[in-house]
Amino acid sequence: MAAALLPFALRQSKTPHARLLLLLIFVWSVWSVLQLVPLPEWIWGKLGDRAVVQEGIAIVGLQADQFMPISLAPEAGRISLSGAVPFLAVFCLVLVLGRRTASVLNWTIPAMGAATAFLGFAQIFTNNDERLYFYEITNPNSPVGFFANANHQACFLALCLPFAAALLRDIKRSWQSRDLDVAKAISVLAIALPIFLCLLAAGSVAGYLLLLPALAGSFMIYNGATSLSPTKLKYSLFTGAGIMAAGVLIFSSPVLGGLGLMSLSGSEMSRPHIWSVTFEIIRDHWLFGTGLGSFEDVFRMYEDPDQVTRTYANNAHNDLLQFVQETGLIGALLIGAGLRLYWGLVKKAWKHESDETRHTSRAATVALFVVMLHSLVDYPLRTPAIACVAAACLALLIQEKTLRRDRRKQKVEATEDERSLVI
Repeated sequence: MAAALLPFALRQSKTPHARLLLLLIFVWSVWSVLQLVPLPEWIWGKLGDRAVVQEGIAIVGLQADQFMPISLAPEAGRISLSGAVPFLAVFCLVLVLGRRTASVLNWTIPAMGAATAFLGFAQIFTNNDERLYFYEITNPNSPVGFFANANHQACFLALCLPFAAALLRDIKRSWQSRDLDVAKAISVLAIALPIFLCLLAAGSVAGYLLLLPALAGSFMIYNGATSLSPTKLKYSLFTGAGIMAAGVLIFSSPVLGGLGLMSLSGSEMSRPHIWSVTFEIIRDHWLFGTGLGSFEDVFRMYEDPDQVTRTYANNAHNDLLQFVQETGLIGALLIGAGLRLYWGLVKKAWKHESDETRHTSRAATVALFVVMLHSLVDYPLRTPAIACVAAACLALLIQEKTLRRDRRKQKVEATEDERSLVI
């Protein structure tokens, strides 16, 4: 799907926002591939701390002038690149289908949330039937739904709520007290209620914190706020980030599903400890990074051998830090450009009122904000389901202005044709 739709998606990318996003994806892809290219020793030996590689070559009795890539875990890098294909496929699909996908996404995303919520309830009400859990490493006593742990389930449920609010707003705007209107309203409430209840039952502290900005954004969408000034938008975003940061400092939450509950104390597997080790890795490899998908292997090199247990860190539980660690300075620049792009999309979605899909666009910005907040303490975008919803949100946001401009052009051309016929 990605290969077939990519040429058509490129044709739809006419706005500055769309071109910037595609440029960021292209730079990330090229750099991730370059990290896997073998280089001569006189080059890779100067790309950060490579002592462990040099020692390994000496131990196995190979010559020191071996060709080696930048990545310290090339196989993991290739797997990570393949894992990005679903994101690209959904992004291209929504971009090619155009603005008519807005109403479809309004129903599809909350419906998926309700499905995973009902599965979560089934997992609880059947006394944790193992057949209803799809992962070997999971939270067996929690309503994780289609996910491996409760944190990702809660994040997915939270990002579904703004789209349910957009549906209710559209129903409210065209309300005529018909049977169809009543049926639609009941259907939306029947979808939103299990999402909300399952999020509360998930037992994820991160989920409770994410619920606050999700509900706030949903209320503004349903209330039909005309437009928000950049100052109010900045205040809302910083407030949401502040709430999340405060909650992280106050509460504890699961770090590794199925491997025990990890707090914010000074233990070896707490988030602060993982972050401190990640900072140490960044210090040694800040320029070129350690390679895409290399966190788990590289983290083990920096662990204290006397503190190693059966519990291990599979991710940094802060995607910003992990992205910089794996991709280096280029990754940090990509993050900065991505945040700037997101801010531009938020201003466009909440400032302009002429587009009939503005409520869906606003729901997309809130959903992305929820995922970004969760990325500060976890890795939701490394979960395919959440990554694909994020891809759909980005495609919806960047295509809006282009399609509106094309529609105006078609209207002008039609008017000119009519005039020629009259003459």
